[in-house]
Amino acid sequence: MNRIEYRLTEKDLLAFNLYHSATSPLHQKQRRRHRLLVPLI
Repeated sequence: MNRIEYRLTEKDLLAFNLYHSATSPLHQKQRRRHRLLVPLI
């Protein structure tokens, strides 16, 4: 069996977190809520 090796960089982690934040329904709901509530306060 072959072993796969790779390096995970900070750039990769940032790209993953941005992608997850953009596609997560929970994050989208929180962004909408903060976009509306923060200016009202």
